[in-house]
Amino acid sequence: MKTFLIIVMLVTFGFLSAENHLIWITADPDTIYFDNNATYSIIQTYVADDNNEPVAGANVYFDCDIGNLIHQATTNANGIAETEFWESGDLGVATISAAYNGEYLTTQVTIIMPVSVEEREIISPISNLTNYPNPFNPSTTIEFDFSDEQNEQISMAIYNSKGQKIKELPVILSGVEGSVIWNGTDNSNRPVSSGVYFYRIKAGKFEQTRKMLLMK
Repeated sequence: MKTFLIIVMLVTFGFLSAENHLIWITADPDTIYFDNNATYSIIQTYVADDNNEPVAGANVYFDCDIGNLIHQATTNANGIAETEFWESGDLGVATISAAYNGEYLTTQVTIIMPVSVEEREIISPISNLTNYPNPFNPSTTIEFDFSDEQNEQISMAIYNSKGQKIKELPVILSGVEGSVIWNGTDNSNRPVSSGVYFYRIKAGKFEQTRKMLLMK
């Protein structure tokens, strides 16, 4: 009986001592326009326990040095808390922070003047860039439409949340449609850990970046 009680106490202590942490924070897009709030950025942060399992129902508090945002959000079943950030009359780089359980993470969004009409008329050959499923495990399919009128060379790469390139992927074109499958490995074919990753496609001087979440 004494041994059983000790085991119960140890297990209970383990649950009580488990801590939750902020793991990462992202801003998508990381550039918005000074345009009377017509564009905005989605800020997401991930809360996980010591076993890197998502924590639902955690209240995360957001703040920024310039601009406006929704100051509090609760994590969903995937451990992600989300808020919106928009400009409030200032140009420049906004630093956005997330606070939870005594921890802080920051990300940045650049606020710029809207592009000119001439710039808008320069149309990128890349459109409808997306991936599914997202979140995913173990693989995801990246798809896009491509206008080859400019005969641009296409390349695709995967980056981690630190901005480090971890994988280059061959692009498969079928007419004006393109697709790439990423199986969650790096250039050495080693599986990567759970977290936020970015896929970036380039065609000449044009490029687009999107965010995806690998959850194991």
